[in-house]
Amino acid sequence: MFISFEGIDASGKSTVIKLFAKYLKIKFPEKEIITTFEPGGSNLKEALKIREILLDKNNQISPYVEMLLFATSRRIHLEKLIWPAIKSGKIVLCDRYIDSSIAYQGFGNELGVDLVSNLNRLISENTFPDLTFFLDIKIAKSFERMGIFRGDRRDRLENRGEEFYKKVIEGYKFLEKNNKNFFKIDGNGSYDDVLMVIIKLFEKYYANWQK
Repeated sequence: MFISFEGIDASGKSTVIKLFAKYLKIKFPEKEIITTFEPGGSNLKEALKIREILLDKNNQISPYVEMLLFATSRRIHLEKLIWPAIKSGKIVLCDRYIDSSIAYQGFGNELGVDLVSNLNRLISENTFPDLTFFLDIKIAKSFERMGIFRGDRRDRLENRGEEFYKKVIEGYKFLEKNNKNFFKIDGNGSYDDVLMVIIKLFEKYYANWQK
């Protein structure tokens, strides 16, 4: 099983993933739960080097190069972690995946849905999550969290302005309309509240999947 988590920066994905992983471990004690992230991937040195290039705010990278670097990192992630984990029956929880590229590069950087989607279908060999949970938070809340917890340590991608994030959110709205397994969740509340909504959606999906 492969589940991705999406949202603008500081939407709480990494915290909710940790909580959801604990729930899954109780529900499926016989299963190994893998938590990973993009760009990069857990303990993948090649993909993490690409992550460093992408996030370094001193680097000047064109939108097209940014898209290609994300895709390259993703392919490494798939080959070395996601595909082997899925094949061996593990549950994979991923902080960002192809939907992030569509929202950020396709809409935010205005490269277009078709270009970004076609590239990622190619490099992923049409590997898509069984479920995607989109944590929808207000841009002001995202900026507030980044200011409190990251301050001047914000990376190249986090340093973009409000207009950029408005376009990214439009991308996520597009994905919600065009993907039946993409679920928008109000991420402005407490992490426990967000987790409970995710668990309810997952339980409904899993019950149908078992039929």
